Amino acid sequence: MASDCLPANDNVFGPVVQGCRSGFDFTLMFEQTILSIGPAALLLLSTPPRLASLLRTTRKTISTQIRILKIVAAMLLAGVQLGLLITWAPSPSTPATLPSLILSFLSALAVLLMSVAEHTRAVRPSSLLSIYLLASLAFDVVQARTLYLRNERGIILGLFTANIGIKFVMILLESRSKRGYLRTPYNFYPPEAISGLFSRSFFWWLNPILTTGFRKLLTLDDLFRPDNNLLSKKLQETAKTNWGKYLSSGRFALLYAMFQCVRWPLALMIFPRLCLVGFNYAQPFLISSAIAYVSQPTGSQDENDGYGLIGAAGIIYLGIAISTTSYQHQIYRATTAFRGSMVSLIYAKTLQLQAGVYDEYTALTLMSTDLDRLTLSLQAVCEIWARLIEMAIGIWLLERQLGWICVAPVIIVAASVYFSSRVSLLMGPRQREWVVAIQRRVGMTSSMLGSMKSVKMMGLSDHLFEILQGQRIREIDFSKKFRHMGLWRLLLSFIPTILAPLACFIIFAIEATVNGSGRLTAGETFSSLAIISLVTSPASDFLQSLPQIGMATGCLDRVQNFLLAEPRQDDRLDLSSTSPSGASAVETENEFELRHIPTSVLTSPAVVVHSVFVRPSATSPIVLNDINFEVNRGSLAMIVGTVGSGKSTLLKSLIGELKCERGTIQVGKRIMAYCSQSSWLPNATVRQIVCGISENEDAEWYQTVIRACAFDQDILELPDHDETLIGSRGVTLSGGQKQRLALARAVYSRCSINIFDDVLSAIDAKTEILIVDRLFGKQGLFKKMGSTVILATHAIRHLHISDHIIVLGTDGNIFEQGSFDQLRSRDGFINKIIRQPDILQTKAQEITTIATSSKIPQPVMPKALRGPTANDNNDLTRRIGDLSVYKYYISSIGWKIALVNGVTSVVYVLSANFPQLWLTWYADGTVSSLALFIAIYVAATVVSLGTIAMVL
Repeated sequence: MASDCLPANDNVFGPVVQGCRSGFDFTLMFEQTILSIGPAALLLLSTPPRLASLLRTTRKTISTQIRILKIVAAMLLAGVQLGLLITWAPSPSTPATLPSLILSFLSALAVLLMSVAEHTRAVRPSSLLSIYLLASLAFDVVQARTLYLRNERGIILGLFTANIGIKFVMILLESRSKRGYLRTPYNFYPPEAISGLFSRSFFWWLNPILTTGFRKLLTLDDLFRPDNNLLSKKLQETAKTNWGKYLSSGRFALLYAMFQCVRWPLALMIFPRLCLVGFNYAQPFLISSAIAYVSQPTGSQDENDGYGLIGAAGIIYLGIAISTTSYQHQIYRATTAFRGSMVSLIYAKTLQLQAGVYDEYTALTLMSTDLDRLTLSLQAVCEIWARLIEMAIGIWLLERQLGWICVAPVIIVAASVYFSSRVSLLMGPRQREWVVAIQRRVGMTSSMLGSMKSVKMMGLSDHLFEILQGQRIREIDFSKKFRHMGLWRLLLSFIPTILAPLACFIIFAIEATVNGSGRLTAGETFSSLAIISLVTSPASDFLQSLPQIGMATGCLDRVQNFLLAEPRQDDRLDLSSTSPSGASAVETENEFELRHIPTSVLTSPAVVVHSVFVRPSATSPIVLNDINFEVNRGSLAMIVGTVGSGKSTLLKSLIGELKCERGTIQVGKRIMAYCSQSSWLPNATVRQIVCGISENEDAEWYQTVIRACAFDQDILELPDHDETLIGSRGVTLSGGQKQRLALARAVYSRCSINIFDDVLSAIDAKTEILIVDRLFGKQGLFKKMGSTVILATHAIRHLHISDHIIVLGTDGNIFEQGSFDQLRSRDGFINKIIRQPDILQTKAQEITTIATSSKIPQPVMPKALRGPTANDNNDLTRRIGDLSVYKYYISSIGWKIALVNGVTSVVYVLSANFPQLWLTWYADGTVSSLALFIAIYVAATVVSLGTIAMVL
């Protein structure tokens, strides 16, 4: 009590007060020095740089009453602190009283300035103010208790209590989200970006989406907008800059570049991870104190100690929860940024590579399999340094508890690390073989899925299924070699957890018996178990991370080699900068106009090919030899020839995808529209595919293009018209629809030169005639625009509309070229394949008949009247689950094997946890025989190791 306390008791640093207040309090000197001066000084040191940073930004909020309330509360806080300074300064209780009061008053003024600046110039509540107010509030409560027990003067107690109340109100005000009064565009930021410290620590910002998911099935529209720092555009810019900076840094260039991309999330992870280490190692002390407390006789227990243990447990386990989620959240942000940066680099490189250097599925494998392993390895790397710290601290604590016996787990861990590193060396080559097999299987599967309708029409489903199943079996065979090494790695990672307690306690028991010393108490036993667990658990994680890092080096090399591949060199030359010929497209703000240009300009060339030799890839032989031709502006040139004659190779050389071995290609415009035989179609809407993701969409031109490509009727028959998602690679469309959609995308670009590779091959005859008439014909859209068109085709009945025909021979040369009339009169390729003149000309009456007899689209039935669809059934499965999936997994494993695995897992859990109970019986004397103790302990450990090996 107060009468028992002398001023000298509180004038020492302590920290625990001696001789009064039941010994369950800090000294006032300690509280004012550490709990008052410490937070105030840190705030005053942090305020100037934070204020300078805020003042360099623009205002982000509008004026509201919340701002006034914050100012009033901060002014009241400063007033209370000034009152305490005036009242308490004349008669300070300790030498630290006056400095603490002065710094507290100055910190209150800093809170006022920071509150105003943070409110107006930051999008989220101030983390600095939240931390200071929360810490100082907790410390002030402790100090208020001390002042109350000291029977301090009433005015001081009143002001101190008011100080606590004001800080509590300020915490509520400063932690409020600013969503309601943020200016544009900040009010559209995702919840995480504008959430305060407490909301982010407890993930309260996720509550809206969890509530939405509880009420209905989540869709993409329900998800939050990504954080600005995780947007693909920003990640791509950062990754590109860093990759260019470290490009010449040798083998680890990509590693350095990616570290720069994720360094801030990794840096923010360090502090909460260190906090987690501290909280984890506070557990053995808590366990020891709790066991000692409950072991006391009922009457001799001090209630204050019990309350202290409750408070300590709450602080420790709440701290573990918050620090764990905080550091893992930063790790996941880092891995997300890492994956986004890598994907952007790989994707950008695919657009720069020369055709034929890599197959089209290499990038897909790098973005999936390799990046999956790299992200897992990044998480492992983020844990290594912390695991080493945890092991070092744990060994030190174990030495204090058990003495020299602490070397036993060290030896076990060291041996496991050695053998695990040897296993890691064997995993790399096996992983590379497996990844190559995955790439082959994924490529074949993707090709089949992209042509599923054609596969079914030709009755090849069963045959291709057998081929893919064979590839899957081949992949599994390669994976077994890798997985066997993985099983050894996992088994080695479990050895420290299982053997370390056995070695420590058996050695200690033998030593105690030989020396005649006492057994471990229950408190010492459980605290030692906790410490051993804190040593072996990070050791186990460390052992598992070593092979992951070893595997990551191979994946990193694969990605870096891909990024370092020689880019495509555009060796095309520019023709004279004559303006486009023919009818040109003149765009105004609200219309699209076709303007006629004099015919004299039409004779100027748009493409000139002179003595060109081309090979389809760097390792392939030359397939085009001494190619020479010209294509005039505004003309239609058709390239024909047998299969394998090099038509596609020639077109790729015209667009700059393939480099000429010899000769030159001159073009009027380097940017060309190109449509291949199998075009890439993203999973987007029809309108987005044609127009692109752009706000400057030309609706009138879009309708013109859609009609010219004969896709207007197809759009009307789609469920959501041109807002229908076509699926991955256009899986919901037919082959002809996909080809016409890709054609429309190329036409919409309005390029002066257009290159098409057999775009009419997958289109039915009637639709083909419509497209040729509306797009390529004499009165077609390209002629009206004056665009140059080069079309490789097998549709010989349309040759008569071309201005120039190029016939490629089987030897890679131009067999013949010229106008249709010229070639028709010669005894050449064109004359031989054309025997019936009537086939060559499509009469206007036939075109009119086809156009008027086209199927009139039926009105689309409302969704509510269509009945359940496949998507609806999938949504139902998402809501109630699908037991058939688990049945399929179990049936694939085999019911007997699944049952044995389940029983073995139960036995492992029992055998792994039984030693803790056995140790308790030995410590309290229930088991007195040392031989029996060792025998049962060893037997349980052997069973545990055996069952874990069987489970793996």
